Amino acid sequence: MYTFKTLNENIAFSAVYCDCCKHKWTAIKYINKNGKWIETDFYKRFDTLDELKEFVENYKEAENRYYFSEDNRESLPEIMDRSFTENQLKEVYRDIIDKTEYHDFHEWFSDMLKSGLILHKEERKTTKLTNELMDTIATYMDDEKRKQVHFELAPCSQEEFLKRYLELDPDFAKLLYNEFGIEI
Repeated sequence: MYTFKTLNENIAFSAVYCDCCKHKWTAIKYINKNGKWIETDFYKRFDTLDELKEFVENYKEAENRYYFSEDNRESLPEIMDRSFTENQLKEVYRDIIDKTEYHDFHEWFSDMLKSGLILHKEERKTTKLTNELMDTIATYMDDEKRKQVHFELAPCSQEEFLKRYLELDPDFAKLLYNEFGIEI
């Protein structure tokens, strides 16, 4: 087992080799909280140790993004249908919010999150579903369920296929997310 640190000193990955797995190397993410390294449920698999090292060297956390719930549409129409970083929300607070009700940004932001008027959204890169990727994903699927979906839907889009497969095997969603970064 190897350990690799990222550019963020509070995030590291362990690298575990398994000869019986299709992808031989697994990177498991750890975060440092108050001096203690805690294993997360994030992992990613690689064919080579060099691929894993490259991933860790280039790893960056997704920036937290927020958006306003539909309850704000009448009072704040100009900021609807957009997502914001925390710094952008500070500008919204500075330019739009009544300071007699909320004296500082953190008070306003905390109240908006608790009340559900501002919602958190993690931005993820979208994985393009190519034929090659679908062939790889199919190797992880239960053959009977995969054949059933093919029989029911073919011809269909990759997205339609995966949605139907997930109806038959809901636990497969976690593998899609962890292995391929796909969220359906």
